[in-house]
Amino acid sequence: MRHQGADTQEAVIVKVYIHSSVMGQSRDELEGLLDDIKCEVVEALEDLDAGDEAGEGSSMPAEAGTERHEVDEGDEGTEAPPLAPVCVVVLTPGLTEAELEPELTEVVKRGCRVVGVWGSGADGNASSLADYGADTVPWERDRVRDAICGVPQHRGPSGARMPKPKGTHGGC
Repeated sequence: MRHQGADTQEAVIVKVYIHSSVMGQSRDELEGLLDDIKCEVVEALEDLDAGDEAGEGSSMPAEAGTERHEVDEGDEGTEAPPLAPVCVVVLTPGLTEAELEPELTEVVKRGCRVVGVWGSGADGNASSLADYGADTVPWERDRVRDAICGVPQHRGPSGARMPKPKGTHGGC
């Protein structure tokens, strides 16, 4: 299934780094999902510097809620603003912030947004991402795509709304 606007936006949506804590079958399934929604999965942190995507020297992620707007092919020289790269973490029961460090601090320094995808058996505890103001989404193609594209979700494992986290790192 193609998402709305796919006819005018066949290119890669955004660069995505899958956190190293995601392994095995979860990683394989997540890579397939990201490929399906046209993300470029990068293997190394160095490959997702936001400076390449969001303007030279930029170290700030795209603001949450910033949506990618399509550009009519008749608008010569006009491009949609680039999205900041994303780091995806699969949230599982018992996952701690200590298990995600120092990698999360590094991705935020590089201007990336953090998106947590609820994995199998998820209990709704997103405390491991609390310091990063991360978005959380259930393992649903369209929700993951929207979160990666900058449309805030803040959903629990069942899809119910969750409070928006107050990040403290912010790339500092």
